[in-house]
Amino acid sequence: MVTSVSELESVAAYYNASDGLMHGWEKVHRRLTAYRCRAMLDIIAERPLLELGCSDGEMTRHFLRHCTHVWAVDGAQTFIEQCRRTFAVDLRARRLTLVEALFEEFVPVEPAPVVVASQVLE
Repeated sequence: MVTSVSELESVAAYYNASDGLMHGWEKVHRRLTAYRCRAMLDIIAERPLLELGCSDGEMTRHFLRHCTHVWAVDGAQTFIEQCRRTFAVDLRARRLTLVEALFEEFVPVEPAPVVVASQVLE
């Protein structure tokens, strides 16, 4: 179980490293993520969504296409900064809210009708 921000940062660094977890698996990751999101489409479409563990933002990208608003939470600053760069337009349009926080410390400002926690390290 990952219990600290430093552990999450270590995971994020390994995930993004040139010889890390995603090395050689980027296409597979994108295809599997697209499949997962299509499977959820009836549930998530045209609704606000809370994503716990946004990681590199691959699922976030799909959610933004279909949801009215996405709150993306991750405890790793590395991933939040990566998502800030990737989704600058959505942030400016206020369609996306990024939150750097451990799940245990996160308090939503309003209820979210859909919550997704996919591939979360606990």
